[in-house]
Amino acid sequence: MFKYLIRLASICFWLVIILGSLYTANYLTQNISEPKAINIFTWVDMINRESVSEFEQQTGIKVNLSYFSNAEELLTKLRLTNSQDYDLIVTNDYAIESLIKHDLVQKIDHTKLNFWSQIDPNLLNFYYDPKNLYSIPFYWDIYGLGYVTENLGQKHHQQNLQNLISDNHTPALKVKLNTGNILDTPELSWGLVFNSAHNSQNNLSTARPEPRSPRASVEGGMLRVPNSQIAMLDNGLEAVLCAGQYLFGSSDSLQPAQLPKIRTLLIQQKNFITAYTDEKAGFLLAAGDVQLAVTQSAFIHRVIKRQPEIKFGIPKEGGFMVVDAFVISKYSTKLDWVYKFLNFIYQPKFIDQTVTQFAYLPVLTSSLQQADLNYLGGFDKLFKQDFKKLQFFKRNLPLQEVNKIWVDVKAA
Repeated sequence: MFKYLIRLASICFWLVIILGSLYTANYLTQNISEPKAINIFTWVDMINRESVSEFEQQTGIKVNLSYFSNAEELLTKLRLTNSQDYDLIVTNDYAIESLIKHDLVQKIDHTKLNFWSQIDPNLLNFYYDPKNLYSIPFYWDIYGLGYVTENLGQKHHQQNLQNLISDNHTPALKVKLNTGNILDTPELSWGLVFNSAHNSQNNLSTARPEPRSPRASVEGGMLRVPNSQIAMLDNGLEAVLCAGQYLFGSSDSLQPAQLPKIRTLLIQQKNFITAYTDEKAGFLLAAGDVQLAVTQSAFIHRVIKRQPEIKFGIPKEGGFMVVDAFVISKYSTKLDWVYKFLNFIYQPKFIDQTVTQFAYLPVLTSSLQQADLNYLGGFDKLFKQDFKKLQFFKRNLPLQEVNKIWVDVKAA
């Protein structure tokens, strides 16, 4: 009997040791090995670092930021890793649609977002997430035309755009020559970018014409700027959809059968392009290297304070918009910290800091109403007149064919 009790006590002792070790290991894993941190995958110029530092100081939660340069890079990495390396992701509408389709994000618990009712309803329920079950809009922007309007007395290389395509009957700014003051506002059109190329399609030769002089001149009271002073988007799909909107009226209804005409237009347009670029469009306008640029409003707004003669407008046929939003990785287990970060970063003061730094458009109604939207015509004009003319860069066309067109354009 005594030996039996000793044996039983020995077994109980070792059971306590084993269970205690397992509990200790689990406790250490949760509280020591795993730091109090969240991982965010985002565009470089989207999250204000000072706001992140303040969040870390106030909460003790470390925020690890990783960056990507385009949506394709993001999607490739997330599919390879099954999105398990990140808790939060900031990306655009097209990528969000793909992440939802591939089941890489989880539904948002809107009851945990104390700012949800403050988001402008105009910026909710878009095609990529119709009920915003998976995404929280963060910032947005508009694609249109940046151009220069300044007095004729300025330096020659910075003269303003009055009649970009002078030989194609494009509406132009009229100039009062004795004072240099602008009398009329231009009727912006995609024709400013494509008319010369479109009119040359009767001759399908892709040979580049003799280079035209970059010198601007005044003829008949109009400032005429050579066609070659244009900057175009350096993204194949975006360029194809802009051309499609010009040729066929809407990018949403484009069909593969229409791609050959778009290809010809873009190849002919290359004859008049100074540079293909995205972020640098505003700087090219400011330097006088181009007089017109297809670009985002944010890139123009960044240079307007220094050079107010640079303007931005939406073509009469319509422009494009992009929405960047937060999504939560399907495999994130740090939801309390994730929602704490979201509620912090959506405070108006932090939203406004990012607007000031990066010039993107905010999603909070209060921030939109307080933001400087004069370069877009003001809040009322933006939402009552122009907003309905904006479309998305949807991936409705076969991407393989779109990419082939872009290769042909660049090789022409």
